[in-house]
Amino acid sequence: AEEISDKDGIGQTLLQIGVVHFIKGEYEKALDYYNRALSIAEELGNKRGMGLSLNNIGIVHYNRGEYDKATEYLEKSLSIQKEIGLKEFELFTTTYLYLCYKNFGKEFDEKEYASYLFGDDDFQRENDLWAYLGNMHNGYYYDRDIFNVYTFGPGRPRSHKSVSTHSSIEFQINTQWSMRNAAKFGFKTTSSTMDYRDIQFANQNPYFDSYNYEPLSGSAYAENTYENNDFILMSGLRWDYFDPNVESLKTSLLVDDGVVERQPADVKIKLSPRLGINFNASDKTAIYTNYGYFVQFPQYSEMYQNVYADISSGLPLVGNPNITPEETIQYQFGLAHKFSPTLGLEIISFFKDQMNLATNRTYPVLIDGQVASVTVMEMEDYAKIKGIEFKLKLNNFSNLTGDIDYTWMSAKGTGSSNREYYYLYIFDSDRPLPVKEYPMEFDITHSLKFNLNYYLPTRNSNSFIGRLTGDWNFNFQGNLATGAPYTPSDIYGKAQEIGSKRMPGYKSLDMRIEKYFNKFSMYFDIRNVFNWVNTTYVYSYSGEPDTNGRPPVFERNRYLQYIGDTSPINGNIISSAEEAYDTHLQLWKSLLNNPYNYSSARYFHFGINLWF
Repeated sequence: AEEISDKDGIGQTLLQIGVVHFIKGEYEKALDYYNRALSIAEELGNKRGMGLSLNNIGIVHYNRGEYDKATEYLEKSLSIQKEIGLKEFELFTTTYLYLCYKNFGKEFDEKEYASYLFGDDDFQRENDLWAYLGNMHNGYYYDRDIFNVYTFGPGRPRSHKSVSTHSSIEFQINTQWSMRNAAKFGFKTTSSTMDYRDIQFANQNPYFDSYNYEPLSGSAYAENTYENNDFILMSGLRWDYFDPNVESLKTSLLVDDGVVERQPADVKIKLSPRLGINFNASDKTAIYTNYGYFVQFPQYSEMYQNVYADISSGLPLVGNPNITPEETIQYQFGLAHKFSPTLGLEIISFFKDQMNLATNRTYPVLIDGQVASVTVMEMEDYAKIKGIEFKLKLNNFSNLTGDIDYTWMSAKGTGSSNREYYYLYIFDSDRPLPVKEYPMEFDITHSLKFNLNYYLPTRNSNSFIGRLTGDWNFNFQGNLATGAPYTPSDIYGKAQEIGSKRMPGYKSLDMRIEKYFNKFSMYFDIRNVFNWVNTTYVYSYSGEPDTNGRPPVFERNRYLQYIGDTSPINGNIISSAEEAYDTHLQLWKSLLNNPYNYSSARYFHFGINLWF
């Protein structure tokens, strides 16, 4: 820019360099670059550049606790922004002005601020937005131990309030309209009000999300069951309606022109057919098959998130009220056979084709002449789930009642959850989108479960021994399963092939013993009877639950600096480099060996049930 005498370009560059120093906490250097950018903007008569420079200078003074200076610069910036119609930064500047005024008791036009946030000052007053003290800089930074292993402190300030109100009208009717046909009809309509406010300071640009939306949803269904001797035919049709009643981002403009514009979200209407057939091949064997088409709309909190928020702040994750609903086509075929009145077997094969699963996609956008990105909720992922289940059913079989269930399942697709893309790709922008299916997080290939009750009846109620040894119930619940997939990473933390490795398997046994008396019962509940340790989370590089595979390495010159410091473990004075390293290693191990990486340990529960 200097070579071609592009002063405007020089000014923008100085602003960006100042932002870098500001983020690093180097406020003096940031002020120097901001002031130089301001001088160039004033020389050129560039009011946009003047407004942005004054805004940034004011924010530096605010973070230094110099509220009078911050107010002076922020007021000048806001005046220029209003003069030239620089709408996209008015909320940002006004927010800091409000925080400054709160710190030294100056009056503030709350109504004007509410109009920036939401356009509804009554809602803001009702939700007590003005109670915030404006001390966001306190507690933002965490303290650390001398080895930078643990962080501690009050954390980031946040104010959150969510109130949802739902009013519904529902109608159902059942009718036996002929000797062989029974029908059900019904409808439900729901009007909702979503009042939401979230204010948090995850970085130097405050994050705000506030809305008041009134979505309308409805559904209706019709079902009919036809029975003719050993043949049963069940058919149905469901109608779903959803009106988001809000605008959504035009993502096509983000891609093509870098323009932030919104459009009214479409009303969604879906029809879902269902069909089931059951045939009794004999008095002991039944064959059945089911087909179903199901739709599910995302949660309101996901659709409405950040729809009108400042997308230049942080790494914005923006909801999308205009998305199509999730669709699932499900097929099921089963065979049930009774070997005797007390013993039966059911075999079920199933297939689910899930389409339009919620995910996120990142689009480029131009904000203040700078290329940024915004991550928007989309419905593009899919999953294919198939499997077979063998279920042994016991009905008072030698006093045993319950199920023993073995399942083989395969769950492959392109997205396990709606936030997977955001956390996996947001810091790895060069990573290509998946071109083939991979195991979902819930892809448990083999599982064996049982839920069995053994009842010991009273044989002689006239004797004390008979009453004591009878009327007992023993319940056993067990689970044995192969491990879930996880995504490994290399030594630098970069994710490798998704779902290409698996965690250790899972096993558990719970037991409940209950003794019944005339008016009460006493029970003893034991969870995880054998105190088995099951891994629920592993570190992506090591594949272990207690180490990330990158322990601190002993380097004498590095650890000599800690001699004379107080050990954060025992409070003693560190006297050698070796002692410093041992302390560091113990802290590192205690941090990574997180109890949340394992299932719950064994515990006992005793209780009494009373009947009146």
